[in-house]
Order: sequence, then structure tokens, then C-alpha cells
Amino acid sequence: MSNRIIKNPLSVWMVLKYLRGGGRFVTWTSGFGALGIIVGVACLMLAMSIMNGVEHVIKQSVIDINGHFIIYGNITKKEETIIKDSVSELKHISPFITMEALAIHKGDIGGILVNGLEKNTYQNTLNLDERIIEGEFLFSKDKTSQAMIGSVLSEKLNLTVGDKFKIVVPRTKDSVMEGSFAPRAKDFYVAGILDLGKYDYNERLMFIEDTAAQEILGLGQTYSGVKLLLNDADVAVNLEYKLQEKLGYEYHMQNWYDMNYNFFSSLELEKWAVFVILSFIVLVACFNVCSTLFVYVIKRFYDISIVKTLGASDSFLIKLFISQGLLIGVIGSFGGVVLGYVLCMMVKHLKLIEVPANIYQFSSLPVKIEFFDVFVIVLSTLIICFVSTILPAIKGAKLAPVEGFRA
Repeated sequence: MSNRIIKNPLSVWMVLKYLRGGGRFVTWTSGFGALGIIVGVACLMLAMSIMNGVEHVIKQSVIDINGHFIIYGNITKKEETIIKDSVSELKHISPFITMEALAIHKGDIGGILVNGLEKNTYQNTLNLDERIIEGEFLFSKDKTSQAMIGSVLSEKLNLTVGDKFKIVVPRTKDSVMEGSFAPRAKDFYVAGILDLGKYDYNERLMFIEDTAAQEILGLGQTYSGVKLLLNDADVAVNLEYKLQEKLGYEYHMQNWYDMNYNFFSSLELEKWAVFVILSFIVLVACFNVCSTLFVYVIKRFYDISIVKTLGASDSFLIKLFISQGLLIGVIGSFGGVVLGYVLCMMVKHLKLIEVPANIYQFSSLPVKIEFFDVFVIVLSTLIICFVSTILPAIKGAKLAPVEGFRA
């Protein structure tokens, strides 16, 4: 009889219908259990997506402005050839100049970090043109030197597109003595205002043409280093050892991960810590499912005894009870994914939550849904739900028919 029950789908359906008591299986308790799983999965999905969004925004900001890899030092044609021969993943290379300076406009003074870019190659390595929010990315106009500045810096110095300001670079004379400084200054006009993705970038960074930077610093034709763009961002993480062996240890190197090492490493740890903590919501909901099945088994002692008398095996009943618990888990998991997606879209597009940009580097919470994270959340939920149904399923399957009739 047990083989016939297992192999005949109609018999399985009849047993399920009989044990459910005419469709009354989905009780208020099981409904609350499914609701708890939905809330837990949605919270997990929203939290993980926000942390993915934060990581993506900061990573993209760093790469757009610095490329994947930076080499500091005087790179001649010889060193450039070595770099190209050593890095198979290299797409583009662009020289740059960096310097600390002061920006002065109508009595307002701000400390800045000036980046001098080579106008023929910077577009291949950096993604700055798309970060313009006002004006245009322009190095010169009508024989005047132009500059692109961060949005926060423009507010601090009351600068708008077309305004004239002065860049001042403190320079020493032959000896570093009191009163021996001879600052160099040059007038610039604001060509464009940028949103660079991070508060500290928007507050300090300024971009000008490399020749203008060389003129202020008196560098001639030399550069501070080169920025590299690779086919794969992950390759940059282990590139330093390879290039230092080829170029020598007098060059200082940084990859995009090193530029914000503390941030990226702590975010990765926090991401999985949040996953573990919020998983307890799902765990508690699954305890509710477990208790629901226990109550269901106790109430169905008589019906289970009849089904076992007809020939249903223990393994068949275990599968039957587990499937009932997993059904709640599946409904809760996919319901949670739908709710989580809706919440993510609301946070992303409606910008419901604003955060202080000077602390968190962005003004509103970014959201990025990763398929792998959703898969892990759903799989973890189903595993927890499966484990929570094992004990009540065994309890119901191991029931002796005589006990059920006696009850």
C-alpha cells in the first residue's frame, strides 16, 4: 500500500487533503510564520543591497577619478614600455601631476588637491566627463586656463561656472628658512562643477591641464606619475609586487582597493555581520513554523493513524510533513524577495533616507541588488526552514497507529 501511495500522485493528493482537514491547514499560526519569514528575508535583502550600493558607489568613485592603479614617480618612455610589457590586462595609461595648493576667491580660501591631467589621454583612463553637473570639462578657453572643481568646494568658495579664482602653491627658495617662501600663483576660470561621488573628493579635488600644473610648479616636462586602467579591476589588487620587481622599489604604487583599504575591508566584515544578525529574524520565524507543525501533528494523531493503517510508510510521512513546512518557507522566501525588491526601489528612487554627506561620503542611501546575495538569502532561509521541520515531521511519522486511535 505504501508503494502505491508514494507512486500514485492522486493518492498523495488525497492523503494531503485528508490530513489538511479539508483545506484548513493554512491556519493563522502558519500565516504568521510565513509573514515572519517574509519580513526577515525583506530586511536581509534591503540591508545587503544598501551595503552593496555603498561599496559600489565608493569603488566607482575611486576608479573614475584615479583609475585602477597609480604609480608615483617619474615615468619615462622606458618605464612606460616596461609597464605595457608586464601588464597584459592594461587598457590605457595616462600621466598626471598632483599638488597641494590653496584656492582663493574674493577672500575665501580653501586647501585643495590639484590634479594636472594630460588632455589627450585622461579620457581613456578616467571617467570624469560623466561627473559634470554644471558647465563642461574644459582645459582652456579664449587663451584662459580653465579648472573643474568639486561641488562642495564650489559652495565653500562661492564659485560658479565662469568665475575667476587664483591657485596659489607655496614654494621654498634654496633653503627652508623663515621668510624664504616664494609662492607661485596663477589665475583660473571655473569651467565645470563635478559630483565626484565622495564628500572628501568634492571638497578638495580640482582638475586642470598638465601644462598649467607644470607651469605653476616649475616642473618642466616631468610628471608625478601615471594612472592605469585595466580590463579587470580585481587584477589591480595583486599588481604591485609584479611591477615593483620590474620597475624597482623607488616607485610608490597604489591600487583602487588600497586607496580606501579601511573602508572596503570594514564594509566587507560588516556586510556579513549584518547578514548573520538579521538571519535571526528568519530563524525566529522558522521556530514559529516548527511549533505550528508540532501542534498540527498533535491535533492530527487520529488521522495520521488511519493513514498509517492504510499503509503509508514513515519516510513517506516525513517527506509529507517536511514538504508542508517547506511550502511555508518557499512562500515566505519569495514573498520576502518581492517585498525586499519593492523596498529597495523605494529607497533608491524616492530617496526616503538622507544621511550627512560629510560623514558617510554620500547624501542618500545607494542601493545595488546582487543576484548572488539574493540566492544566498533564499537558500539560507530554506535550509533553516527545512531543519526546523525535521523534528515535528519525525514526531508525526514515528507515531504508532494504536496511540493515535487511543488519543
